[in-house]
Amino acid sequence: MNEKNIIFLICNHRSGSTMLQQILGAHSDIGLLASPWFLFSVSYGLRDLDSKNLGISAEYNADVANKNLHAFLGNFENGEDLYYEAAGKFALHLYEQAIKHTGRDFFLDKNIRYHMIYHQMARILPEAKYLLLVRNPAAQFAGLMKWFGEDVSVLKGRRSDLFDAYENIKNLYVSEEFKGYRIRYEDFVAAPSDGLKLLYEYLELPYQNTLFYGNAIKEKTDTEISGFGDVTSLRKNNEPNSDYISKWVGYLDTDKKKFFARKWMDWAGPELFTSMGYDYEKTYALIPTDFEHRAEYESAWKELIGDVK
Repeated sequence: MNEKNIIFLICNHRSGSTMLQQILGAHSDIGLLASPWFLFSVSYGLRDLDSKNLGISAEYNADVANKNLHAFLGNFENGEDLYYEAAGKFALHLYEQAIKHTGRDFFLDKNIRYHMIYHQMARILPEAKYLLLVRNPAAQFAGLMKWFGEDVSVLKGRRSDLFDAYENIKNLYVSEEFKGYRIRYEDFVAAPSDGLKLLYEYLELPYQNTLFYGNAIKEKTDTEISGFGDVTSLRKNNEPNSDYISKWVGYLDTDKKKFFARKWMDWAGPELFTSMGYDYEKTYALIPTDFEHRAEYESAWKELIGDVK
């Protein structure tokens, strides 16, 4: 099996990734299954000796396991390379099974947190195809609050998605080390035919007009599409809809959400936006100001942001 037959879609929550996944999955050569997630444990196994940044915990003591893996590989002149070579063989074996199962020649693996491990993934499967999907960060933040609500006790469990993810994705977007294909959601839905042609050109696949995904989604049950992502808007549309570019403003429908959105914009700052081609000032101006400022909102925000950098 060739690594180039594996396609990774890297994104954050509320980026339009399920839409793009279903569009690509409608191609006769691309198979879809729910993301297997196994690359995280493989990637974190050798990721960092600093337990503060290791990022995992387990009853077997992940920190000790990490240190001993480093010590074991230290016995060999090229120990780290051996590890990634073995990880690549392991990954290829599993993806080969996915390809056989779907009956297609390619397999698309979408995950909302692959931005955390791209550099490890690129060493495990350097010849795979990598797609990086970005969207106006404020639209994504508003979408997260629409999806998860404004309860801080719930949102705290999503801190990495609310804060770290944007930095990770921005860093990938501007990095020369990212060797994949960058896609801006707004550009794609504004001119989907042009965007799709360029996308299939990068994937080295024959062009097929797979933009009309809606009917296929509507025919499937929630169980059949479980694990792929949120298909709420996909059930309402037959193809990419540019109305969703600005629809996020309407998600800020309570005083607390409006307050949080403005505080989040202050945290994000202009560089996060401009580095990916978004206008910070114009985006900030779209956030409603007609809300009552309450001290409890300030306390809730401080609790939410915690020790986020």
